[in-house]
Amino acid sequence: MARGARTHRRFSLGLRARLLFISIALVAVGLLLAQWFISAALDRSLRAHAEEQRLTESSLIAAAVRAVGAWDTAAADPLVREFAARVHDRVTLVAPDGRVVADSAIPVWRLPSVTNHGARPEVVAAIRTGRGVAQRQSVTVHRDLTYAATRIDGPGGEWVLRVAVSSALEEVTRAALWRLLGVGGALGLLVAAGMSWLAVALAARPLRRLTETAHAMVHDLSVRSRIDLDDDVGALAGALDELADNLASTLGKLERERDRLGAILESMAEGVLVTDANGQVVLANRALREMFLLGGDVEGREPIEVVRNADLHELFAEAARSSGPTSRELSIEGLRPRRVMARVAPVEQAGAGAVAVLSDVTELRRLETVRRDFVANVSHELRTPVAAIRGAAETLLLGGAQHAETAFEFATMIDRHAERLHRLVEDLLELSRIEARELRIDPVPLELRAEAERARELLSLAAQARRTEVRVEVGALMVLADQAALEHVLTNLLENAIKYSPEGSVVTVRAERRGETVRTLVEDDGPGIEPRHLPRLFERFYRVDAGRSRQVGGTGLGLAIVKHLAEAMGGAVGVESTVGRGSRFWIDLPVAPAQIS
Repeated sequence: MARGARTHRRFSLGLRARLLFISIALVAVGLLLAQWFISAALDRSLRAHAEEQRLTESSLIAAAVRAVGAWDTAAADPLVREFAARVHDRVTLVAPDGRVVADSAIPVWRLPSVTNHGARPEVVAAIRTGRGVAQRQSVTVHRDLTYAATRIDGPGGEWVLRVAVSSALEEVTRAALWRLLGVGGALGLLVAAGMSWLAVALAARPLRRLTETAHAMVHDLSVRSRIDLDDDVGALAGALDELADNLASTLGKLERERDRLGAILESMAEGVLVTDANGQVVLANRALREMFLLGGDVEGREPIEVVRNADLHELFAEAARSSGPTSRELSIEGLRPRRVMARVAPVEQAGAGAVAVLSDVTELRRLETVRRDFVANVSHELRTPVAAIRGAAETLLLGGAQHAETAFEFATMIDRHAERLHRLVEDLLELSRIEARELRIDPVPLELRAEAERARELLSLAAQARRTEVRVEVGALMVLADQAALEHVLTNLLENAIKYSPEGSVVTVRAERRGETVRTLVEDDGPGIEPRHLPRLFERFYRVDAGRSRQVGGTGLGLAIVKHLAEAMGGAVGVESTVGRGSRFWIDLPVAPAQIS
């Protein structure tokens, strides 16, 4: 701010100084020209006046000489000296032959030795025209003199009466005149300078306001000059105000576009990375920062420093070389390994940088893998029962039906595998409905012990067949769950525990309160599950022992359905197991509101 004020001060003073200097220079030039013309005219006038005065004096003295008849030295010398004393001039009387008869500046005894004056310019001019004027250095007295001569008609021809005055007197008069002109010019210049300063100050005031307004507009475009003048300054102020209006409108539009573009970039799910002509990052949106766990400022750094991936760096280089977009799927290592589809394109202006759009396809690739695995698993699960049914049917068609025992055996095989296909299809449809959110879940407060007892009753025959004891050790706990979904979950977990535990085992259902959730546990004393299988146990078609699972009639979808149902009710599932000591499956469900209160 101080710097701006100093700049403004220098500018305003410089402007006034320039205007004042120009005006004073013009006045000074005008005064000098006027003084030159006036002095020249006065000089001519003074010279003419002096010459006329000398001529008049010479005429009067000539008249006196003629009147008294002073044609010889004796009569003329006293006369010329008397007149010389009166007019303070040198007076000379020249005879027709050029001889000096009398001279007020020369003693009488020296007159014979004085040079003949017949050839003097003023004498020659007076004889020819009656009057003569000349200015030169006197040969006789050796001084610069101004001569005025008058012709006198006398004895023997044309006489000349000459009056001379020193040129120094004229120079003194001329110097005094120049001094007066100089003093007057100086006073005039001072007056003109003062008036010019006042005029410049008045003229510079709106310009100074205009300058202050322009400096204020640098920080605030709402400032206006408010100068209402019908001159060029007023027109300039109006143009500046109009420029500020247009600039403010343009900046407003640019800010709105910037904010809109920023909101779009920040709301994009794809990561955006923009570099400048020097290959340094100038923009990275929120999605990119979250995708690569970036913290701090990334602007001004190389892309390879932000995303440490050589393939991405090569993409930027390839886009710069080809001047066109290029794309590639990248594998990003780090704390969160990612699969990213990167598309890099140069900015339209040559050498202006590049834009990279990175889409996280990790989940998409995982889903594609799941889909392939699902198709392969379904195909595999279908192949065995279909092959068995087809083989049994072909055997019966080829004559096996004629033997009652053989026919019964193969019919039983067809029925068993058909039942297995039926369960598989039902489980697939149910899992599909759950994942598509088509299964309606209606959570209501339920008594957990009653639901566990109902599941035990449903599986009582299966438990009796394997001589397995199912114990329910659940207290008075209420959960918020869908009854049908909770029954399905408990039944599935109990059924798995009964199937995979040795005959004569004990399966226990327990429950405990954990804050605002209730954890229900299904424990068995079976063979247990190796730790490497636990993370994938709830995946579709995943089996710890595929041969045994098919032997007991499992479809491989039960635990996946349990997980989806639990999550649909706002809960979670998990498993804890130790090889040789059994397994413990658990499900967390929200506590019913009534029990919370």
